[in-house]
Amino acid sequence: MGETPQQIVSILAVEDDPGDFGLIRAYARLAKLGITGNRECVTRAKTLSEGIAAARNNKPAVVLLDLSLPDSEGLATVQAMRAALPGVPIVVLTGRDDNALAVAALQAGAQDYLVKGQFDHDALGRTVRYALVRHHMELQRKESEKMLLDSRDHLKEQVGKMTYQLKELKGGVNTAKGLSGPNAPPVTDKEGSGQDSKRDSTMNINMRNQPELSQRQHQILKLLQAGKVNKEVAQELGIGLGTVKQHLVAIFKKLNVSNRAMAASHGMEIFHEQENRGTALPMADLLECRPCVVLSIALPQDASHAAAKLMYGSLAALASAHDAVFLARNGNAGDIIFGIQRVTEYDLAIALQTARAVYDDLLAMEAQMAKTGEAETGIAEELRGCMTAGVAFASMKRFGGWTGEAIASAAIASARELLNGVPPGQFVFDQTALDLIELFGIGGTQGVSPTMFFQELQKLHWTGSRRAYHLVGRVAELAQLYAALTEAAKGGGKLIFVEGEMGMGKSRLCDAIAKLCLKHDGRVAFCRSLPPVLGKCLYDTVSGTECSAEQVAASLRVKPACFPELIVVDDFHLLAKEQQILLSAAGADATRNGKLVIFSGRRGMRENAGHPTEANKIETISLRRLSAQAIQVLVRDALGKGAIKGRASKVQRITSAASGVPLFAVELARHHEAEQLALPLRVAINARLDSLHLDHNLLREVAKNAVGANLEEVAAALGENIEVLRQQMERAIAAGVLSCNEDGWLSFTHPLLRRAIDNVVVE
Repeated sequence: MGETPQQIVSILAVEDDPGDFGLIRAYARLAKLGITGNRECVTRAKTLSEGIAAARNNKPAVVLLDLSLPDSEGLATVQAMRAALPGVPIVVLTGRDDNALAVAALQAGAQDYLVKGQFDHDALGRTVRYALVRHHMELQRKESEKMLLDSRDHLKEQVGKMTYQLKELKGGVNTAKGLSGPNAPPVTDKEGSGQDSKRDSTMNINMRNQPELSQRQHQILKLLQAGKVNKEVAQELGIGLGTVKQHLVAIFKKLNVSNRAMAASHGMEIFHEQENRGTALPMADLLECRPCVVLSIALPQDASHAAAKLMYGSLAALASAHDAVFLARNGNAGDIIFGIQRVTEYDLAIALQTARAVYDDLLAMEAQMAKTGEAETGIAEELRGCMTAGVAFASMKRFGGWTGEAIASAAIASARELLNGVPPGQFVFDQTALDLIELFGIGGTQGVSPTMFFQELQKLHWTGSRRAYHLVGRVAELAQLYAALTEAAKGGGKLIFVEGEMGMGKSRLCDAIAKLCLKHDGRVAFCRSLPPVLGKCLYDTVSGTECSAEQVAASLRVKPACFPELIVVDDFHLLAKEQQILLSAAGADATRNGKLVIFSGRRGMRENAGHPTEANKIETISLRRLSAQAIQVLVRDALGKGAIKGRASKVQRITSAASGVPLFAVELARHHEAEQLALPLRVAINARLDSLHLDHNLLREVAKNAVGANLEEVAAALGENIEVLRQQMERAIAAGVLSCNEDGWLSFTHPLLRRAIDNVVVE
């Protein structure tokens, strides 16, 4: 007798142990869950990231989820899978027979819980079928609640119409525009009095000022208000006492309070504000696929307790300072994940800085021990480390920033596996990390090699010199700079701002005019601004040394030794406001002495710099997108002369996707065989998007349709107030991410931005 359709269940088993997976598959067959005819319905994923990807491609009926995976462990695994697959029931599998863990797993979103070695095929079949039934009942309940809410809203609308008609009969209906009569729209709360508008404005301001707590922190804050002590909180939520304490520290920091009573009092204001957010945007968490850099470091397992404690302390402190995620491991090892809170183009440089700092701390410890006569030496020489880059699945807040609830990444597993083969005293880069290093400007006296000794890391620093490609399509801009250089050769100084978005070729243009200046026997000073987190603010490419804004300003004011003299400050937008003002004033002084000064950076930097208003004419060169013909030149050059199948059509596709941005064209060509966006492009685009703090829900809805969407459709899809959402739309348009045509149709300003958003947010 054949199985009924109800008995056949498509199962995704996320299990790294092949033996356990074989047992699961056998039990599923015996329970008549996972096979129909000759087709196997139980599929396997070895890691959480593989499981999420597999589930997105072929949605299973149920997920059997191991809590201990190479790239994720514990309840964070459940939370990540729950966020990725909100419509699929999850049954947790674990080797721990722990009631508290079982309760916590259910609270995290699992439907049921099975202990490995303590269930047979009957138990598995029963658990899976019950989970499906409970999940179906939950969906029915939610649908009923939605119908009830819809009915209530319809009733409110009808009551509003009747109230309006009654007022109209009394002759007292006036709209906000001063109109009256049968065609006048009814007055609603949204279009009410000025006092109501002021109240709503105040509410939105208060909402923005409120600290952003994670879902778990909200739960703990509620229990604090109920008078629960730490032990009671841990028992009620099914989490460890240490976890409660860690959350309390985070809550106190976010609320800027020092004790439980103050936190509970502040929490009352937060919850009251949330209850009255009639027009506020909900802060639902999103599971995002984000580029990240993983630094793994370890000491030998027999290292002293003091050395291990110092290493762990240094890693934890440095991770906290850079908003990174620190994962301590047994065996004197630890990982730091950069880019989860916010992706930047210099995460690799910060990771290198962190590795050097840990090494330096161990050297200092050795020196101190030598002074006290202790025998232990060579601790730092035993340190080993590695760096990888990849993507991570992380639960993110709607406007950016990690919720602290879930994170998983195959890059973590790759880093740990790579670290196992690293000899003591050495540091290793994988190929993805080397690729990012080449693109984003980490260099040194001898460059970067895949394997280095820890002491050699001191030679590496962030110079801002990116991967070189030909300057094409900038004939008019280069001619304008050359005309200014010709005047400077006669003692006629000028201050020029070269502006453009990311990847438009600003640095290439500055390099080109610098070479022309040297060709005419001129003098060149070329500095690149550094991110403040790396220490000094500028890097002198000529001398190969770091310098301050004050030093550059002083050199600008020195009278020229010869003509022409050119001073370039690239990546000007990275400088602090006061540094920009200082250099702008010094640049104006330099032009009076006959120097040519060029400040290059992101769009809008001239306005941000508070430039001086002297009589000297200040020019601005804005770099626009290149023509298709110019982009094709870059694409063909990046593809090289090797044999590539379908080269002509590939050039056309890349040219269209790059849409006039040189950096995008080169990187798409370099990674033309990749199905997804290459990691360097992910980093470049995410770094820009993360800096803007835009509404990811809005961007996701617009990205779902290749031709765009209108705001009414987006508001309906999200179930949100259109006027509040309009504010977020205007922010995205002002940031240059979205555009809106005269018909109100929203689309991305660049196709790769849409593609990046579509790849980032996991449904």
